[in-house]
Amino acid sequence: MDILNRREGETDYEYCFRLSYAKVREGLDIDWQEIVNLCNINWSADHCRKTMIGAIRHQDYIDSKTKEQLESEQYEKLIQKELELKKEKVKVQDLKTQVNKQIRELARKENLGEILEEKLDKLPNQMINMNYINHMPSKKQGIAMISDVHYGMVVDNFLNKYNPDIAKERMNYLTDKIIEYSKLNNLDVMNVCLLGDMISGEQYLSVRLENRENLINQIINVSELLSEAIYKISLNVPFVAVSIADGNHERVYNKKENLNKDNYTELIRKFLELKLKDVSNITFTENVYDNNIISFECCGNTVVGLHGDKCKKDKVSYEMYNMLNKKIDIILMGHFHQISQDICYETIVYRNGSFIGTDEYARNLNLNTYPTQKLLIVSELGVECCYDIRLR
Repeated sequence: MDILNRREGETDYEYCFRLSYAKVREGLDIDWQEIVNLCNINWSADHCRKTMIGAIRHQDYIDSKTKEQLESEQYEKLIQKELELKKEKVKVQDLKTQVNKQIRELARKENLGEILEEKLDKLPNQMINMNYINHMPSKKQGIAMISDVHYGMVVDNFLNKYNPDIAKERMNYLTDKIIEYSKLNNLDVMNVCLLGDMISGEQYLSVRLENRENLINQIINVSELLSEAIYKISLNVPFVAVSIADGNHERVYNKKENLNKDNYTELIRKFLELKLKDVSNITFTENVYDNNIISFECCGNTVVGLHGDKCKKDKVSYEMYNMLNKKIDIILMGHFHQISQDICYETIVYRNGSFIGTDEYARNLNLNTYPTQKLLIVSELGVECCYDIRLR
C-alpha cells in the first residue's frame, strides 16, 4: 500500500503521525507496533498509541479553530462589503433626495412666477403719470431707505404689535413723510432703495409660525404696497430711481444650500417693473455687481447699498472697498433693525431700522427698538440732512 511508504523529506514523527491518523480517522488496518517498526521510533506500542491519539486530537482542535477563523474572516469580509454597498446606496439616495428637492423648489419658484404674472394680468391698468411738475432744480436728491418690512409677519406682545394691516398703515405714513420732506427740500430726484427683507419668507421655523400670509400672498401684497408708494412719490418728485437689493428672508432655500441668485426678490422686482412700466418718470437701476449690491451716483457721491446679512456690521466699509475696489462715499444697510450711522475715513455708513420694531426674537433678547426708516437729503457736498422717520 502506498500510504505505508515513507514520503520524500518526511521525518520519523511526521511519518508516524500520518500513519497514526490514517489508522484512527481513516480505518487503516495496522497495529501500533507495526507503526513503531515502520517509523523506526524508539517508542513502545502503548506510548506510540497515547502520544499519537493526543496529537491527532490536538490537530483536530487546530483544524476546527482554523475553519472557524476562516469562516469568521469570510463573514467579516461579507459584512464589510455589505456595509460598503449600503453606504453607496445611502449616498445615491441622499443625492437623489437632494436633486428631487431642488427640482421641486425650482418648479415651485417657476410656478410662483406664473402665478405672479397671472395675478398681474388681473390687476387694474398699469399706473400712468401724466403730471409734469413745474420744478425749479435744486441740485439735491433724496435717498429713501426702505428695508425689513417683513410683510406677512405677525407680532403681538406687550412691547409691540405688527401685522399686514399695520404694515400697510406704516407704508402709507412713510410715503407721506417722504413726500413732505421731498417738497420741503425741493428735491430733483428721489432714489428709492429697497434694501431687502420685504417679506417675512418661509426659511425659519419661528418666522413661519409668526406668518399670517403664505409666500405668494406675501410677494404680491408687499409688491402692491411698494408700487403704490413709489407711484405716489413719483407724483410729487420730478424723477424717481428705484434700486433693489436681495434680503436673506427672500431666500429660496436654506442658508447652506442657497446660491446668491436663488432669491424671491427678483419676483418683487418683476412685479414693480411691470406695474410701473408706463410711469414716465420712474426708472429701475440695474445692479452692475450682483443682486445683493446696489450702486449709483447721487449728486456726485458714490452710493452703495446692501441688505447687510453677508457683511460684518462694523467692517462693511472696508469689505465693500476691498470688494469693489473703488472709493465709496455713502453705504446703506438694512438687516440689523436699528438706526445708526458711522464714519470711516470718508465713508458714511447708514443703517436702517425696520417696519416691525420689536419682534419675538428681539423681545427674547431683551432688545427694544422702534419701527423706523431713513431718508437722506444729498447734495454735491454729501449728506446734508438725515431724517429718521419713526413709523406709527
